[in-house]
Amino acid sequence: MNVRRKRKEMSVEIVGAQGFDYQYTVTLYMILQYLEMDHFEVLVENNSFEDAKLSYQLEDKTYSIELQVKRKASEITYDEFAIWLAHFQKNKSDCFILDRIQQCDTNYLVFVTNNRCTDNVSKFLGKENEIKENRICFSVEMLKDLKQRMLKGIDDKNELGRKRKKHIEQYFNLKKSELNKVLGRVCVIERKDKIEREICIILKERYQIPEMICRDVMNQMLDVVRQGRDTGEDITASIRKILKNKRFNRILPEDKSFYRRDSIDILEREVLQKNLLLLTGVPFSGKTYIAKTIAQELQDNGYYVKLTDNIIEDQEAYYFFMSPENDSRLLLIEDPFGHIGKKEDYIQIRDKIEGLIRDRLSINRKVIITSRADVLLDVFEKKQIEDCKIQGNGWINTSISSKEEAKKIWLRFYGESDESLKVFERLKRYFDYYNETVFLEIGEIRHLLLSVQNINVLTDMSTDKIIKQARISSEEVCRKIKSYGEKYKDIFILLGCFCNTVRLVSVKDLAYILCSNEELVSIRKKMEEVTVSIGERQKNSHIHQEFPVYAQMPKLDKDIKSVLRVLCEKGYIYKERITNEIYFLHPIYTYASKLLLQEEIEDDWDIENYIKYMHRAIGSLSSNAAFCSLCQLGQEFDREQMIIDCIVEGSRSIFPAIRDVSILYLDQNFDNLNEQVQKDFMKNIRNGRTADKYMQWNGNECWYQMDGKHYFDFFNMDDLWCKDINFTLEEIEERVRKKENFSKKEIYDILSSSLTDNLSRDFLEYALLSDEAVIRSRAIFYLFKNYAAELDFEKTEYLQHFENYNVVYGMLKGMFSSVDDFSEKNVKKLIIYFQKQFERKSVSMYVEDLFDNFGDEYTSKAIDWEKYTETERLRIWKIWAALFSKWLVCFPAKFMEMNEPHMSINIDRSLKYLNNQKEVVDVANSWIQWIHNYSKYHSVDDYGMSVLYYLITGTKNSAYLRKDIIKKELKVNSTSLVTAHISHIVDLWDILTAEERKDICEYLKNEMRSDIKWIQAVALTRKNVPNDIQIAITGNVFLDKEPKKIMSILNKKNILTECLHIFCGFPQPLWFNGYHHSGKCSLWDGVMMEVLRKGIIDENYNISLREMLDELYNNNGHRFVDGYDVYKQMISDEKNRKQIFICLTYISLTQNQDNKKMWDELLQVCSEEEKKQYFSIISEFIEMIEYKNIGYNGLLCEYELEDIVHYILPYFSSDQLIYKLSEAVLLVYRNFQKRENIPYIEIEKDKLKKVKQLYETMVQETYKNAPPRLLFTNKIVNYTYKEMGRIPDVIQKALEKNKKDFWDRYERVKETFEKNCPLKIREDYILENWIYLDRRLLQ
Repeated sequence: MNVRRKRKEMSVEIVGAQGFDYQYTVTLYMILQYLEMDHFEVLVENNSFEDAKLSYQLEDKTYSIELQVKRKASEITYDEFAIWLAHFQKNKSDCFILDRIQQCDTNYLVFVTNNRCTDNVSKFLGKENEIKENRICFSVEMLKDLKQRMLKGIDDKNELGRKRKKHIEQYFNLKKSELNKVLGRVCVIERKDKIEREICIILKERYQIPEMICRDVMNQMLDVVRQGRDTGEDITASIRKILKNKRFNRILPEDKSFYRRDSIDILEREVLQKNLLLLTGVPFSGKTYIAKTIAQELQDNGYYVKLTDNIIEDQEAYYFFMSPENDSRLLLIEDPFGHIGKKEDYIQIRDKIEGLIRDRLSINRKVIITSRADVLLDVFEKKQIEDCKIQGNGWINTSISSKEEAKKIWLRFYGESDESLKVFERLKRYFDYYNETVFLEIGEIRHLLLSVQNINVLTDMSTDKIIKQARISSEEVCRKIKSYGEKYKDIFILLGCFCNTVRLVSVKDLAYILCSNEELVSIRKKMEEVTVSIGERQKNSHIHQEFPVYAQMPKLDKDIKSVLRVLCEKGYIYKERITNEIYFLHPIYTYASKLLLQEEIEDDWDIENYIKYMHRAIGSLSSNAAFCSLCQLGQEFDREQMIIDCIVEGSRSIFPAIRDVSILYLDQNFDNLNEQVQKDFMKNIRNGRTADKYMQWNGNECWYQMDGKHYFDFFNMDDLWCKDINFTLEEIEERVRKKENFSKKEIYDILSSSLTDNLSRDFLEYALLSDEAVIRSRAIFYLFKNYAAELDFEKTEYLQHFENYNVVYGMLKGMFSSVDDFSEKNVKKLIIYFQKQFERKSVSMYVEDLFDNFGDEYTSKAIDWEKYTETERLRIWKIWAALFSKWLVCFPAKFMEMNEPHMSINIDRSLKYLNNQKEVVDVANSWIQWIHNYSKYHSVDDYGMSVLYYLITGTKNSAYLRKDIIKKELKVNSTSLVTAHISHIVDLWDILTAEERKDICEYLKNEMRSDIKWIQAVALTRKNVPNDIQIAITGNVFLDKEPKKIMSILNKKNILTECLHIFCGFPQPLWFNGYHHSGKCSLWDGVMMEVLRKGIIDENYNISLREMLDELYNNNGHRFVDGYDVYKQMISDEKNRKQIFICLTYISLTQNQDNKKMWDELLQVCSEEEKKQYFSIISEFIEMIEYKNIGYNGLLCEYELEDIVHYILPYFSSDQLIYKLSEAVLLVYRNFQKRENIPYIEIEKDKLKKVKQLYETMVQETYKNAPPRLLFTNKIVNYTYKEMGRIPDVIQKALEKNKKDFWDRYERVKETFEKNCPLKIREDYILENWIYLDRRLLQ
């Protein structure tokens, strides 16, 4: 007994579990039956119903289906069915299932069961795809019988059961007609025992889901149904999203009037056997329909099919076909040479097609190509189609070839009535007589049917008029569209801007573009900079950001909807049932839209309006509409600023694919852009690297963050290292072998994971099919890095001329990551390719990161040097030399700066490996050209000008190679550059040949150059100056003499001033040029002290004084050993004191050091009048003195307290007031402390308290009404309260506010100082006879 009961309970549990699975599966089945209905919604399990509720609109009525799923082991009896009808909600007695159906005459109750129904129940049977009211006519007796059966199924042992019985009794008091009407809306669908199989059939046949993934798709949808049960939300959008992402787009539109021509079977065998089918004919001869029919049938049999009309620009289509995967693929190329006439690049197209056919056709790679006959003849320059063969393959004419076929087609469209036959015979006689063609083409007959459906109307029309009505061209389409009215023409033109025969646009996106005033939702607002925040997760970080949505659900205006409906009915466009997406049915219609747009452009009518809508399309959430609009703007319009602005907006799209297309257009037309657009474009490129690292995902759609700000999650190592993914390498390769698709996000995540170096070539080739360059760039990097030895650049087109800049970068970095695996032949090809790419501004900017870090062995940004042998390194550096030389010449100096130290370091490292000194010369020549280009926009520093150091060092054994270069460079009309050259020549004097030394000595004697003194000064201020040079310049070897003698000789040659300028590096560009302080400091310090001892205030004096004071002020012990003695000697003279004060004050204001000793020495010897004068100047910029000592003792770091009180505070009344107050209060407080034990202490305490209160009030009021200017005063207040006890909160806040306000005061004072310095210091000035290559320095 116990065993039996346990088994029974177990079976109930099993059936229960199975029942739930069956319930969800049936729910999904019913969803798929009604998914295409308007305003369809699905709710799964709710308090108000049991299993599911489906609703939709039909003819302006809302229909509701309450779904009940019943899994039964035996047939459904009438008693069982009655119990179903007597179902109440849980714990309810006032409303049962028929009550809800009665509420509205469009409410239906549907039971779905796995078993069959008995005869009594069969009257309620219905069809799942057509729920309609049954004509049930129950008699009174039958209704009474049904009621009794329903009551019988209710347990009346409790109060709830008795109430329910009573409610049903009352319900059946309704009129018989009313009850019959309600029961007529009850439906039973039986024998649904193979429901999963039926779902898979629906997915495959109705929704074009590949058979191999139907079950996986079904399981994903079942998960959505279960989630719908938990959330209580409508699941329609989620179901549709799965279908959209997983379905094959149907190749052949569903068409009730579709006619399958007899020749299709033969042509399909042709493509299966030969892997190629070439179809031609006159317009509307059925080329496209035949091609799509065959493609659709192959797709239904498991082929992957891709459509394209541009084999050159459609990289995805090209890679789709060239992929090495072993799956079955068909590429359908529609009118590749041109829809109407031949394209300008028809030769390139023809070559590419011939390459496809020659290199890739196989049993699992097939191609169908369609082309108009007249276009073919023009392309091949032949008179007969038979002569227009491709790789020996001929074209098949799709025109109607016989009267018999013509008749079958005519009767298929117009029926077999006598009237139809008469019209056919009349047309047949016409064509027989004129012998023009066999008959009307199939597309023309179809077009005629769309225009005139009624055969009787044709009967009354003349033959000429019928033929004219049937014949169609793009021009004829234009005339017809215009005849419908202006609104039709506008919508038709705009559709051509948003979609075509291949790219679709949804009705929702169309509504946003045409009918919404909402701002652009997919354009990033700021692209000036990309920032990355580091820290803990924040609410507004990118982790929490949602994909943009339209603020309000856009709806099409009735007028526009009406136009679209007519265009659909006329056969110009087609609307997909599932996705609500629209596209053109024939290229002629797309071209007609283009022609109409061209007419509008030529007439210049309302062009701005069309551009406005295309602009909105670019900013919509439809990447297809954005893509088509960008193409139209780029192809049909001149490069007007309004058009450029739209494309610039596209470059800021959140969709990487749209950004890529826009960037390519701007890149190709870079020289035609205005300067601001060029700058913004280059910023966009520079920021792209960071943005690509922080890609966002909305399902399978990747997008960039709107604000350009990104958040680095310190606790998520995915941001720093590699992504964690839910795949193993084995699972990835298994999916590749099974030909299963990967979503775009899966590809991106896999390419960002730790598995990248082990991914197969098949997977990487698959990833190259992506529209997004950020994905292609990663794929191509690992392809080049890991499969270099397998790549064949003859048969593949990796080296495309206009690939996106980051893909080129991926190839370049991939090549350098695996150089030794590339053949010499391939390396040469790659060098030529990259050299050409560097001419593009986007590429030359983007690869800077690689060249900048090239020789660094401690960064991952460039080369992993540890894995290479010395021999391999030699090869890498030789490739670097060829590429770097070209890159330097192409460097976009106008838009970016060079990291010159890094550049110089990398170039110097190359010397170890460039054993062919000709390579060194090539690099040097490019470097020189870079200097001349770069100096137009930037100052070149000492690293950037060290080219002769590199050249001389690198050609030490081949001086003849550099001879002409050195001579040429010493003639350059730039003092900075020539002096930099001379500095390196002097430093490398021992490497030079005797002839070179002689030439340099003669050069240094040359008085023809106006800047020769500066050149001589640089030569004389090097660390080791050869005797030959000393003699050439002064006639003596003199730098080993006493400082006084050196000064005398230089004065006689009149170059002392230049030498002091050069050694001290003042003013700019002398410091920037890097040859300052290169000579012996002891020598030149001695010369400068001699200048100062002489006491003549001139340029030499000022330079020397500045240098000595600067070194002493900064406590530089190894310089100016006797400097303090000279300083003390100088301050004894009033003229010197004035100069010293000016210089010392300037140093104090502009440097972060302090030197109270120097100030004390100076002020001690000053007169009272001098002190007042000096401190009045200091007080003007007192904030600058306080700023640099803000963390220390402030003004006391520089001056004595007595001097501050007597000479500085009088200039600041509030500060002086508080100082005196504080002094007085402290005096009172200290006296009180001394008298603590006297009588009447309480009275004294009260007095002290009042004093403190008074002090607090006065300080508070002063800080409020006339705030002190000095931070020194804050210290005084703090000190005063510290001695008296705790500082009050109100005073503490006042001090904090004052300190905060100090920063604004400091900035204002600093700005005033920099604009109008009263110290008469010569800071930046033009050097006499200095030739500036950078003319901006002269401004």
